[in-house]
Amino acid sequence: MAATATAAAGREREILWTGIGGQGVQLAAKVLALAATREGREVLSLGTYGGTMRGGNTDATVVIGETRLQSPPIVSRAWAGLVVHPRYFEPLRARIRPDGFVLADGDLLVAPLPGLTVAALEIPATSLAREADAPKAAALVLLGAFARVTGIVSRAK
Repeated sequence: MAATATAAAGREREILWTGIGGQGVQLAAKVLALAATREGREVLSLGTYGGTMRGGNTDATVVIGETRLQSPPIVSRAWAGLVVHPRYFEPLRARIRPDGFVLADGDLLVAPLPGLTVAALEIPATSLAREADAPKAAALVLLGAFARVTGIVSRAK
């Protein structure tokens, strides 16, 4: 898959998250940012919320690089997108670069994500979280899958 994170030194990777409030989008983005920081990489992150906390839109951006970052945490184009809930997918879709990658919670999709021209992977994140007796942890399941598929951060030792 073309989504591997290994690239030339200094390359920045921008990761966008979207979902609805209460799904753990902000927590998962923070965990990714902290994991990359712990590996000694440069990181910027920004979380945004809609008008309501539960049920409204929530988005996060994480930028990771090997050297000093050039991108602000508000990016117009991104390398990857994680769709915890498809309700607010459209603005994210438009920002994924042609060489990008999208990972989505397939349990919440009623149809394939519309208008995608990039590599995409759907996993049953909600079902996996429920099986682990952690029904609110779908965003963390997606984070684990994203880290595994892309190699954006290494596994904890």
